[in-house]
Amino acid sequence: MNKLVYLYELDSTRISPWEIDNGRKALYEEIVMRGNRVVLTFQQLTDSKIFLELLKDKTDFEIITSLFENGALRLSEYCDPYTGKRICSASQYLQNALEGGRTRFIFSNAPVNNEDLKVIQCAQEALQYCNLDSLRNLKQDVGQLENYIELMFHISIQQHAMNPVKEGSVYTLPYMINWVRRAKFDNENFQKLFLSGSNCLQDVKSKIIASRENLQSRSVWLKNLKEEEKSEEIKSMAEVIVDLCYNYVVEDTGRQT
Repeated sequence: MNKLVYLYELDSTRISPWEIDNGRKALYEEIVMRGNRVVLTFQQLTDSKIFLELLKDKTDFEIITSLFENGALRLSEYCDPYTGKRICSASQYLQNALEGGRTRFIFSNAPVNNEDLKVIQCAQEALQYCNLDSLRNLKQDVGQLENYIELMFHISIQQHAMNPVKEGSVYTLPYMINWVRRAKFDNENFQKLFLSGSNCLQDVKSKIIASRENLQSRSVWLKNLKEEEKSEEIKSMAEVIVDLCYNYVVEDTGRQT
């Protein structure tokens, strides 16, 4: 069918064994069975448990690389909310994320400890100079991280790896979070819980605005949500709403008309 497809199943929040297996199946079905091209976000590529698990196996690593080479897998360009720069390669995205060590590097699944500043520095050097020697000279096992950085190299020079951002997209994360409040459900108890979670997010939004943090960042929403004095049930629903809306926004940004 040769359509551009965004897969929710590859989101970085999918970390259970069942979700990882489901993500792999979804990827296989879209590319092999349906003949479509899967568009990834930079976060999916660099922090998705599904992709990171594939890096442990050399054969899987080579398959993923070849899928980017022939355009079956693509990355969606985006504008960095911190710098305003257009991010056009995997290496550029990861270098920006690693800048400032712990203050910026908040990936949850990447094969490096956020607190290990020495390894983070070596990863930065490897990306900057396209040379893995800084990592290989470390006196610790960083084999998976080597594969991770090497994959960034391969993807960044592939002609067919990038998918331009759709121009004129109107959906933002706060817009979508506000829009889903109108959703109606047959189950009365679920409806009440959904509205409680949605209302909780309105309080979160006010705090984000007051602190002048980035309203487009899912991480900012979730960080502030944790600080809310609400029941765990309400906060869990609110988190589901944020994840759902984030994926809707990302899908719309990468879809070409």
